[in-house]
Order: sequence, then structure tokens, then C-alpha cells
Amino acid sequence: MRILKRIILNDCAQKYNEIEAALKVWFWQASKNNWLSSNDLLNLFPKAKILEKSFFGQDQVCFELKSNSYYLIAVIHYPSQCLLLKGITSDPKFYTSFSTFKEPAVNIKPIRSHKDYEKALAVIDEIWPAEEDTEEYEHFEVLVNLIESYEQKHWNMEFPDPISALQFYMNQQDKSVDDLGALLGSAHLALRVLSYDEPLTLSMINQLCAVWKIPAECLIKPYQYSV
Repeated sequence: MRILKRIILNDCAQKYNEIEAALKVWFWQASKNNWLSSNDLLNLFPKAKILEKSFFGQDQVCFELKSNSYYLIAVIHYPSQCLLLKGITSDPKFYTSFSTFKEPAVNIKPIRSHKDYEKALAVIDEIWPAEEDTEEYEHFEVLVNLIESYEQKHWNMEFPDPISALQFYMNQQDKSVDDLGALLGSAHLALRVLSYDEPLTLSMINQLCAVWKIPAECLIKPYQYSV
């Protein structure tokens, strides 16, 4: 999934330290998946809520980052595999409607500055959603490539702490320590892993990737644990 407006993630990670790890985990899990429908999305994020559906294969979605406190709002366009971030809020009711479609005056050019970037985002907001096989959709595809390239250069998200990634996944899927213990061999071992008292081994990572479908990139980053 191609994620646009990463600047929102960067700004919120700096502003809200308590959800920085969750933002990183959400980004890497979302970016490594190719959802074709809301059913695919809800398999990975069962706590997500579809706020509204629209034309052209699009959903507006609310992702829970932290229970009853922080929510990420995004619009997903399945045909193009694009996700447009709308904002992070404590009250998802603030984001309940799609933007009204307007006919924009499109002037596509390279993005060389933050000002160019903001102009490109403004155009994306106007032409999103765009129907396939139309001139607007061609503009949309070109702008997505330009924006994505600029954002990867300036706001590429770091890999999360592996234990934070594991905890975030367990929260999203309502997995317990016992569930993790059944996968790793014992609840005691699972508790030690979650408490940073036992490192994740290659065998554990392989199990988590194969059975729970957690991206390997989220689990292989070196991290501090008790010796």
C-alpha cells in the first residue's frame, strides 16, 4: 500500500511520544500489505472502522492507534493501492465525510520544495477519488509518484522497536500472553519476551512472520533487552 501525506505521521510522532511506536508499527504493517477490499484490511486491523464508502473502490477508515484515545483517519483507494492520510484525532467523528469533488486546474511539475509539495497535495485532495480511465486518474497517478518520491526522501519512517511492534499487533488482534505463549512454547517465555527480559530469536521471528503475518522488517531491528 502506498501511503501519502507521511508528514502527518512525522509531525504526530514528534508531538505525541506515547504513540510514536504505534505510528511506526502501523506504517510498516500497512505499507507491506496490498488490500483489495475492506475485508482484507479488517483481517489485519480488526479494530478499524469503515467510516464511509464512496465510488471508485474507496473507503474512509478509522484506525485505532491507542485504545480510546488516538485514532488515525485515512482514505484508501484500492485500485491504485494508495492510502491518503487525513489526520490523527482523539475523536473520529471529526472526520466523517469525503471531500467534495472539484474540477482542479492541474499543473503537474516536479516537486523540488515544500511549497511544491503542498501544492501537489492540494491537487490530490481535489481530484481524489478519481475514476479509472479518465484524464483525472492519469493526473492522479503522476502526482502520487511525485509525492511518494518526495516523502520517501524527507519523511521515511524508521523501523519500530520489535517488542513495540509485537505489542501493537497483539492489541489490534486481541491476542493475549497465552496466545503468544502457545506460539513461542510457553506463556512464561512470552511474558519474558514482552518484558524485554528475553530476546526475540530467529526461530521466534520466523514463527511470528509465518503464523501472525507480522512483517519481518518490524522484528529484526536490534533492540535493548535485559541480560
